[in-house]
Order: sequence, then structure tokens, then C-alpha cells
Amino acid sequence: MMKYYTPTEDEFFNGFEYIENEITKVYHNRILGIENLKIKYLDVEDILKLGFTLEENKDGVYKFNKMFFGESPSFYELIFKLEDRTLTLNEVNQFKTTNLFLNFHLKNISELKWILNRYGIL
Repeated sequence: MMKYYTPTEDEFFNGFEYIENEITKVYHNRILGIENLKIKYLDVEDILKLGFTLEENKDGVYKFNKMFFGESPSFYELIFKLEDRTLTLNEVNQFKTTNLFLNFHLKNISELKWILNRYGIL
């Protein structure tokens, strides 16, 4: 499975991580030419870097948890299918499981950070 891809211009937003000349950089306003840039596909290590704990790996389907404390001790459950890079995110507490998004296709860590920030998880 490929580890990197060449981005398109529409992927860039403030905070987007990219690699130029083997150095990871963060996009803020503009880039001159993207043909020499590469983006790392989302992988297990990226999710671990965001504070999730790997709970299970079964046939390329990874299950992660991240604790938080609301009205009762709860956690976020993130299920990542490496083959097609799809994610399902659930909020779980002692009373119920709430699906936040299902089979969401994300290509890289920047997109995952953007989504998790919108849900107040990061």
C-alpha cells in the first residue's frame, strides 16, 4: 500500500501538513508549486499521535479509544479501516453509544485533525 501521494491544490487549508524536501511543514497562506510536495496517507501512527489508544487490530480494522470526562466517564471510539482509510467515530458512555460519523473517508492526518477539532475532541 502506498504511503504518500501528491496533493491537489484544493486540499490545502491553514494547518495542512505536507512534506517538501523530506521536511514536514504546515501550510498557512500559499505554496509555490505543488508538484514536488508529498502527503503521507493517514495511518495507525497518526491516530496514536493524536492521543488515541489502540485497543484492537483485527484483519486491518483498528479500534482506538480516547477517554474524556463529561456527565459520566466516557470515551471516543474510533474505528479505522486501513484498506480504504475510512473512519467511524462513536461517543460511548455508560448509557448509550452515539455515532458521530460513519465510514468517513480521510486521506491524511490534517483532515482527521480538522474533523476532530470540529467535534471538540482535540
